[in-house]
Amino acid sequence: MRQQVSFWFLLATVLGMGTLFFHVLQPFLAPLFLAAVLALLIHPVFEHTERVIGGRHRTAAGLTVFVLLLCLIPLGVALIVIGREIMVVGHQLSQTDIAQHPIVRGVVEFVQGYFPDADWQSLKDSISQGLKSTSRDVFLRTQDFLSDAVAFVVGLAIMGLALYYFLAEGPVMLRKLQRLSPLEDGEEEILFHQFARVCRGVVIGTLLCAVAQATLLGLGLWIAGVDHVWVLTGLTLLFSMIPFLGSASVWGPVTAWLLWQGQIGAALFVGAYGAAVVSTADNLIRAHVLHGAANMHPLLALVSALGGLKLVGLWGVFLGPIVAALFYTLLKVMDDRLESNPDREASEMLKELGTGSSKALTGKSLETSVTQRSDHPVFTK
Repeated sequence: MRQQVSFWFLLATVLGMGTLFFHVLQPFLAPLFLAAVLALLIHPVFEHTERVIGGRHRTAAGLTVFVLLLCLIPLGVALIVIGREIMVVGHQLSQTDIAQHPIVRGVVEFVQGYFPDADWQSLKDSISQGLKSTSRDVFLRTQDFLSDAVAFVVGLAIMGLALYYFLAEGPVMLRKLQRLSPLEDGEEEILFHQFARVCRGVVIGTLLCAVAQATLLGLGLWIAGVDHVWVLTGLTLLFSMIPFLGSASVWGPVTAWLLWQGQIGAALFVGAYGAAVVSTADNLIRAHVLHGAANMHPLLALVSALGGLKLVGLWGVFLGPIVAALFYTLLKVMDDRLESNPDREASEMLKELGTGSSKALTGKSLETSVTQRSDHPVFTK
C-alpha cells in the first residue's frame, strides 16, 4: 500500500513539474524545434567537417556561427531595403486621390447616367478617406512588425545555442531519450526515420520553391519596369511558403495594378510570365524535391501550414506539416501495435500497452508495414 501511494505521489509530482516545465519552455519551443530540424539537416556536413577538423564542440561552434551568419546577413539587408520601400509605398498611397483616376471617373460618370440623384461626391470622398486610412494602418502594422523583429532575434539566439548543443551532444541526448521512451526500438527508429524524411522534404522543398519563385518573379518584374521590385520580391518569398497562395498572390495583384495604370503591355507580360514561368517552376521543384519525402495531401498541407502560421508565426509554415506528419506516423505505429494482437480484447491490449508488457512488432516488420501503407491518400497527392 505504501509503495502504491509513493508511486502515485511520484507520478503526480512528475506530471505537475512536467506541466510547469512545459510552460517555462513554451515561448522557445519553436526555436528549439527548428534547431533540432537544422541539426538533422546539416548533420552530414557536420560529420564530414568533424573528420577533417577534429573535435565535436569546435566543429559544432563553427557550423553554428556559419548558419547564424547565413540567416542574419541576408535577413538584415532585406529588412532594411524592404522597410524603406514600404515607407515609400505608404507615402504614395496616402497622396493618391483615387477619385481622380480616369477609370474611376469613367465608371462614376457611366453610373451617374442611370442614377442621377445619388450623392456621388460623398461616395468618392468616402473611398478616398478609406484608402488613406488603409495606408495609415499599413504604416502602423509595419512598425509593429519591426518591433516583433526583436523577439525574432531572441528566438534566433536560442535556436543558435540549441543548434550548437544538438550538434555537439546530439548522440548522447538521443540515447537518453531512447532509454526514457516507452516505445520499442523498432518504433523509435520508424519515428526518427519519418522525422528526418519529412524535415528534409518540407524544409528543403519549401525554401527552394520560395527562393526560386521570388528570384524568377523579381527578375520578371524588373524586366517589366515595375516599381518597388524588392518589396514585391520579399512578399513573393513569404507567400511562396504558404500552400495554395504562392507567387500568384503577388503577380496577380501586380497585373491588376498595371492594368489599372493603363500599362497594358507590362500587365500582359507579368501575367503570362507569372503563370507560364514562375508557377511552372514551383510545380517542377516541388515534384522533384518532395517526391518520396513529404507528399502530403494538399488539403492537409494547407491546414497544417496555416494552423502553424497562426500558432507560432512564420516558423509554423515549417512546423505545421512536420507535426502533422509525425502525428500521422504515431497513428500508424499505434495501428500496427493493435493489429499485432488481433485476438485480444481492446481493453486488454491498451492495458498491456500502458504497462509496456505487450509483445510489439519487430522493427523490420513495423517498417515493412509502414512501407506498405506509404501510399495512404493522406500523404499522397
